[in-house]
Amino acid sequence: MPTEDLKLTPMDLDLSSLDSALTFINKFKQNYTKLDVMILNAGIAGVKKIITGDGMETHFQVNYLTHFLMCLHMIPLLEESKGVVLSVSSEAHRVLAKFKLGNFQGEKTYGRFLAYGNSKLFQMMASFSFERRLSHRNIHFVTMHPGHVTDTAIGNHITDMSILYLLRQCLYAVDGIESSVAAKDIYEILRQKDEYKSEVYYNRRELGEASQDSRDVVKQEQLWSYSIKLLENYLPVNMPPELLPEMNTKY
Repeated sequence: MPTEDLKLTPMDLDLSSLDSALTFINKFKQNYTKLDVMILNAGIAGVKKIITGDGMETHFQVNYLTHFLMCLHMIPLLEESKGVVLSVSSEAHRVLAKFKLGNFQGEKTYGRFLAYGNSKLFQMMASFSFERRLSHRNIHFVTMHPGHVTDTAIGNHITDMSILYLLRQCLYAVDGIESSVAAKDIYEILRQKDEYKSEVYYNRRELGEASQDSRDVVKQEQLWSYSIKLLENYLPVNMPPELLPEMNTKY
C-alpha cells in the first residue's frame, strides 16, 4: 500500500456531536471541491447506555447517524470525483442486530451489544439506500466487515463483562488480524472500483452475504425517514429530491 507521498491534514470531528460534524463538513467544503474516497470507520462498541448532548444513544449517533449526516452533505463533492464511500461495518449486523420499529435507540429494550449490532446494521442499510437512490450518479457505496481486528481500542468498554471479554480474547487468538492487515484489505477493495456491483458487502476482501434485514427496502425506508427527521435542523440546503424520505413512511 503506497504511502510515500501521502500528505495528511488532521481535522477535528466529534461524532457524538452534530454541531461538531457540521463544523467539520463546512470546513472541509471550504478547503476542497471534490472527495475521492470517504471511509466511515470510526466507532465504539459495548458502551453502557449513554445519551449524547444531542439526545441520542451513543452507538446510534457515533457509529451511524453522524456518518449518515456526513454522506448527505458530501454528495456533491463525491459526485465531482466519481467517488466511493466505504462503510466499515461488521458481521455483528447479522448476529447481534434486531431491527424493531420504536427501538432504534434502545428506547424499549437496550443491550450494549444489541446497540452495537444495530448501529452496524443501520450503516449497511443506509449504504444500500444511498446506492439505490443515487444509482444514476457516479458514486459508489460499499460496505465491509474488516475481520476481527485485535490492536484497536474498540473493545475496551467490555472489560467489566468478564465472560464476554474472555470470549473476545479467545476469538482474537484464533481469528484475529492486525489493523495494518485490515487497512490493506480496504485498499484492495477500493482498487476494485470499476468492478463493483450494486449494494456490495465484503467480508474482508471477499464478497459476503449481507443480512436479510439490511436489504429490506421497506425497512431501509423506515430507517431513512426516522434519520432524516432527527437531522432536520442539520440537513443540506437544497438537498437532492431523491434523498428526501418517501411520504407516509412509518417509523
